[in-house]
Amino acid sequence: MNIIIYNINSTGGNYEYSQAILNAYKEHSEVKNVTLLMPGNSHAKGENIKRILMTDAPPFKNKILRKLHFIYRSIVNPLRLVRYLKRSAPSFVIFNDFDQLTAPLWCRWFKDLRNRHTFAVMLHDPDRDKYLPLVALSVITMKSVMSVIDIAFYHGYLPDKPYYKSNLISVAVPHGIYPPVDFDEDFLRQINQHKKQKYLIGILGNIRDEKNYNFVIEALGKLPDFQLLVAGSKSSANVPVEAYKQKIKILGLHEQVIWIERFLSENELNTAIAACDIILLYYKVSFTSQSGILNLIAPYKKKLLVTNTPSALQQVVHQYKLGILVPPDNMEEFIRSIKQLADTDGNSFDSAWVNYEESASWKKNVDIAVESFKHLKMP
Repeated sequence: MNIIIYNINSTGGNYEYSQAILNAYKEHSEVKNVTLLMPGNSHAKGENIKRILMTDAPPFKNKILRKLHFIYRSIVNPLRLVRYLKRSAPSFVIFNDFDQLTAPLWCRWFKDLRNRHTFAVMLHDPDRDKYLPLVALSVITMKSVMSVIDIAFYHGYLPDKPYYKSNLISVAVPHGIYPPVDFDEDFLRQINQHKKQKYLIGILGNIRDEKNYNFVIEALGKLPDFQLLVAGSKSSANVPVEAYKQKIKILGLHEQVIWIERFLSENELNTAIAACDIILLYYKVSFTSQSGILNLIAPYKKKLLVTNTPSALQQVVHQYKLGILVPPDNMEEFIRSIKQLADTDGNSFDSAWVNYEESASWKKNVDIAVESFKHLKMP
């Protein structure tokens, strides 16, 4: 069995995920060859990694030029994949991410390749309706994507969307646990130097509006014993970071916020997780996926506060009792739950995390995928 993994980003959760499943496929006895396709600027290295895709980090800062570059690489990368697949042995091709914007164009190029390859997609965020400015456009592009897909993998939750209602085979797979890494002692000192309050709560990883910063900042004014750590880089130029900072200033909360806005190394992100007393995964209602950072948190067995809305994340937290689920935009319940978590013994969630870790592994993820592939007719 040959596996080809297509990943268009050089940072972020999907980037880490692609390398983890690459390693798991390499260990599987029924996989003969596995290759991970990455952007040319990726730092990932190894004989199974080919950096043939366009950079996702253009050298210019102009917003218009960056958007044009994004559109351009959304056309070029599928073309490069087509060219690579034409020279490859029959394989199971996994879209770990995909170029949704240009899908009506590139999906046509792959239809002829279905006589040679079988196509799978990993739906990290299964609700793609809000990916593009217009829901109707998102639906059109997703229908195009799914028209060339034979099997879709997802983490626990698949929303009721028209583009998943064809004859598509869908299979749930666990999101594996990321192993802990060494701490960055300098970064830990930086955090501790700014820590003043008794408890530290964190919103970590890429800064995206879905993470509900405005709501949390407002709640912080009613939590004098708590300090908020925001650590990560903007996921895009459209994230209203200055508006968040202005709100902190207006509410006079600058002493309660540690704001570290830059890309975090793997060691720094793990350090930030360890430094926090409580991790917030209190997303807006638009969030429906599995939070990759949950599987970075698992080895540290941290207390979690999570939005109680339909998502793979909510299902996992509810099933394994990993934290407290709070209704969206409920200030009173949010504040009460934060205080409850602060008063809870630090080891109270240990057994729940152990149970979760036993159920989620990269090996199990790949075992399920390989077994699913065996039931498909290979061209």
